[in-house]
Amino acid sequence: MKVGGKFLCLDWEPKESPMGPPMEVRIASREMEKALSEVGFTVRKRLFPAEFLYVFVAEKLVV
Repeated sequence: MKVGGKFLCLDWEPKESPMGPPMEVRIASREMEKALSEVGFTVRKRLFPAEFLYVFVAEKLVV
């Protein structure tokens, strides 16, 4: 992805919920934010539409 590109991430927290993927494949929001940072992204927007669901809008800052 080129510098300045945007990335939308929607995932489930590893908490009980009425829907979503199995617990063992869910990634906690703080772990996801760290992983994005490690590959050159900065999270610009954080939304938590439910206690078990998060949405990040991240921007690529480095190659």
